[in-house]
Amino acid sequence: MLNKHCSLGLILALFLLVLGVNASAETAGEKMALVEAKTILAAMPLSYKGLTDQLCLGGYAPEEAEYAAAHCEIDWNQQAIRALKRYRDVSEMTEEEIRRQMADDGFTEEQIAAAFMPSEKPMDGEADRLARQYLNLGPYSPDGLVDQLRREGISEEEARGAVNGLDVDWADEAARSAERHEKEGVETGRMQDVLKGEGFTPEQAREGMNRRHR
Repeated sequence: MLNKHCSLGLILALFLLVLGVNASAETAGEKMALVEAKTILAAMPLSYKGLTDQLCLGGYAPEEAEYAAAHCEIDWNQQAIRALKRYRDVSEMTEEEIRRQMADDGFTEEQIAAAFMPSEKPMDGEADRLARQYLNLGPYSPDGLVDQLRREGISEEEARGAVNGLDVDWADEAARSAERHEKEGVETGRMQDVLKGEGFTPEQAREGMNRRHR
């Protein structure tokens, strides 16, 4: 009788373990949505709601869009700051009009308030945090990442310091970029020139080509 109870208990434990694994497994649609979310956020600032709406418009199911937005490891306050900067750069809207537009875009009151909080210079550690965030969103060369940080208001010196302090294999970043360009239809014979145009060194571009699809 004891062995029978132990066997039943073991079977039940294994069953629950399988259920847990299946529940936590990332579906193909969720994985694709997450990749797409990172690509979108690298190109434009969006709120959580704005991102899920964009993904749904792109054909993803609502649950796939929600999964991607919840797992893309994004600071939504920083997205609000980026959105504010973009509105100021490309429009003649008043501050109040921008606030209303950002609310329509799905940013929360707290995120909008954080974006409008006055700051004479980026906070300590901001360059490091932004550098890691952008690498999470997509592949960058060292120079490309410095340029991106500069567009966020980080000084040249701080941006270089943040990028140089990263523990990153830039050949792996070149490989990620090459894989992305392949999907976009860039020919293999042109790929190294494209990578060098993004700021990768010839060595990084060549090694990145060798590491594709690993």
